[in-house]
Amino acid sequence: AFLVSKVQSLADFKGHADSFICSLMPGSSKYTPGGLLYKLSDSNMQYVTSTSFLLLTYAKYLTKSHKVVTCGGTTFSPRKIRTLAKKQ
Repeated sequence: AFLVSKVQSLADFKGHADSFICSLMPGSSKYTPGGLLYKLSDSNMQYVTSTSFLLLTYAKYLTKSHKVVTCGGTTFSPRKIRTLAKKQ
């Protein structure tokens, strides 16, 4: 609602979502030597699948609203986020 409908009362949620996306980007998360996002659990593929879906969905809304994710001094476009999701 914030990204598409510009509901200002939800602005904090973009910050929270961006922080989560930043935590997934290469350099800030654990990846296997082959590049698969790795989280200690019994079913890593369940985590990777749901995270990839989330990345693709967020990139869709970022594209529609002409926004990007900024992680420190690095900016990630929706295209870069989609690329990461597709590699998973």
